Amino acid sequence: MRFGFMEILLVGGIVLLVFGPGRFSLLGKSFKKSTDEYKNESEKQTKQ
Repeated sequence: MRFGFMEILLVGGIVLLVFGPGRFSLLGKSFKKSTDEYKNESEKQTKQ
């Protein structure tokens, strides 16, 4: 299933309404941190 621009915009708007602008930025930071950790761990697994 592919998401278009309007679907992503709609989901972002709903998240912004639910969490507010302060929490929205924290959510983005924690998402980036978790994806970085996942990348690092998967690279460790491929090196072994």
